Amino acid sequence: MFFHSTINRPVKLQSGFTLLELLVVIALLALVAGAVIVGYSGVQDQGRDELTRFEMAEIRNALLQFRRDSGSRDFPGQGVYDCTTIPSVNFPPEAGATSAEQIAWCQSPANFWMLFEDPLGNGWNTDTKRGWNGPYLQRKSGYVDVGDNLSPDGTGNPLTGTLVENVWGIASTYIDEPQGNYLVWSNITDTAHPDYKEYKQYGSPYFLFGMDTSAANETYDDRLVSMGLNGKYDGIGAEVCLPPLDPNTSEALDTVLCLLR
Repeated sequence: MFFHSTINRPVKLQSGFTLLELLVVIALLALVAGAVIVGYSGVQDQGRDELTRFEMAEIRNALLQFRRDSGSRDFPGQGVYDCTTIPSVNFPPEAGATSAEQIAWCQSPANFWMLFEDPLGNGWNTDTKRGWNGPYLQRKSGYVDVGDNLSPDGTGNPLTGTLVENVWGIASTYIDEPQGNYLVWSNITDTAHPDYKEYKQYGSPYFLFGMDTSAANETYDDRLVSMGLNGKYDGIGAEVCLPPLDPNTSEALDTVLCLLR
């Protein structure tokens, strides 16, 4: 005789998440993702800032070597290199045809052409070990259009005034969109020139201030300036070699490097 025994087994419940639990998990993932993005953005900004400072140090070294080689106390735009005394034939075609155009082009604080070409045409004197022994930098980023309202002493605005085209600029690592016709970069690779614009987006240009050595401006220190994350030139701080500060965060708005300090 066989007996059939019945064993009561517990019913196996299907495991899973409730809707509330899923929402909590999704919210946590969103928070983590947001923190990662913010952290990555912060790392990117720090990296750009460090690279900008490194590049500014390299430009400073080039300017100091330019000054030593000349045997003078002059940076580009000063003394024997004053833009008003440069022979017209020594300007590159981008400077324009008239004396007024050439001087305005040369005096732009965004223009570093003297580090790439001999402005006086005298070359290097092997006997005196004096003269122009460049190029002092390996590259220019291209040609940039800048307003002439930005003065050599550091006052003004590069986005206003008459447009000075095809300045030999060096771009920082901060990428900025052109603003109207200002801060437009090009790379004139002919195509029958007259200012052919093959637009390329670069960063905001570095500026060299303190080029004016007239008596009225003797107090201005020679310095390099890079526009910061906000993409605009914010002017002079409490001292010319200190950047202006954000009134809300007290963070530096520009990056400033004095050449002789």
